Amino acid sequence: MVHASDKDEGIHGSVEYKLVSSPSASVQIDKFSGMLYAVQPFDREAVSELVFQVLAMDCASPNVTNDRQCDESMRLTGTANIRIIIDDLNDSPPIFQEANYHFEVEEGLDLVKVGQVLAVDADQDEAARISYRLAVGINNRIKEPINEHFSEQVAKASNNQNLYDEALEITTHFQIDPRSGLIHLKGRLDRERRAHYEFVVLALDNPRAVPTKIIGYHRQTTNEVFQFTATTTVLITVLDHNDNAPRILSPLNHVEFVLSPDQLIAGNTIFTIRATDPDLGENGTIEYRLLQVEDDLGSWNYGESAQRSSQINHENTTDTNSQMNANRQSSSEKEIIDDYPFAVDRTAGICYLRENLPPLNVDGPRAYMLRILAYDLGRPDSLNTTLIVRVARQIGANGDIANELMYSNRISAKEYRQIGRMESHQNLLPPK
Repeated sequence: MVHASDKDEGIHGSVEYKLVSSPSASVQIDKFSGMLYAVQPFDREAVSELVFQVLAMDCASPNVTNDRQCDESMRLTGTANIRIIIDDLNDSPPIFQEANYHFEVEEGLDLVKVGQVLAVDADQDEAARISYRLAVGINNRIKEPINEHFSEQVAKASNNQNLYDEALEITTHFQIDPRSGLIHLKGRLDRERRAHYEFVVLALDNPRAVPTKIIGYHRQTTNEVFQFTATTTVLITVLDHNDNAPRILSPLNHVEFVLSPDQLIAGNTIFTIRATDPDLGENGTIEYRLLQVEDDLGSWNYGESAQRSSQINHENTTDTNSQMNANRQSSSEKEIIDDYPFAVDRTAGICYLRENLPPLNVDGPRAYMLRILAYDLGRPDSLNTTLIVRVARQIGANGDIANELMYSNRISAKEYRQIGRMESHQNLLPPK
């Protein structure tokens, strides 16, 4: 309200008011009382203050008995500068800078920053303060859906137990700073177990309000205090780390292949290695090579081989625990290329004869031990697993292997013949 006084008496002392410069049509003044009033709501986010002038005029009239018949030319005036500051009301919801956030984090790390979500609020002071939280519940219930996207996620779940399990999975591995919106890891991730995580982050303004419900973009009042929310979806991709050694599925470590006379020909396949590595890309790409071993194996048997391989730290590493502790690939290993009758295809894992083996009636080694390295192409460190097998020339007049060798390996001669069945791969032979 604006008030002006005039010391004159009667009609000469009456005062009228009008706006000299109105900032907008939203403010008007009562001509006689000086009362200022708003004719439409203010929007502080559009205009935070109004500045204008009010003109006060007395009434000068030659005929003092004629009320309110003022001579405009004789009127005296005064002005007042008016400044109206518009107080903030929490009427704007938070808005995330991105509708969706995508972060990447390497597996095996712990307590590291994943990324940051950020929301802004056009309000002021306390109403513009934003707090963040993961929009999941783990107390045997799920919070009310925040938006349509999250509602769809709820609808897709078969039951509340599925939602509870997912919420527990998210809150076990991730946490968010309520003030900064920084997302951190709480525990190590394993890409081979799960490669992607998706969850909803909730932004709430006016944290001093304590509404009974949180409903996105709908105003809920508690003692006339408003609170708004916004949501964004966060997708986290787990990057691969070379943490798995190749696992050899077949043949078994320390198995023996027995070759009949017609199988001693160059180009024949002895066996094919099947191996797997759950890592991604080059970390899971497996190659093979044949390593050098002792040459004199005529009296070798299964028990001796197990003892020898244990001494040189080449036990079978095909189980999960041994994969994690597999030897790093060493540059000191010597690959066999020219001076050995066997070869292994580097990518296919096919073990074959590079040259003919001596016939049975010709003196020569009765058996050969092959030491094969299966290694991945991970960088900077390559993980590997070693396989040891024995290849024997068939002996005995009836075409069977010697009894002591058969019993020491506990595999029948018939099974040996099936395992050692040959296929011709002349194209694998090195060029002459």
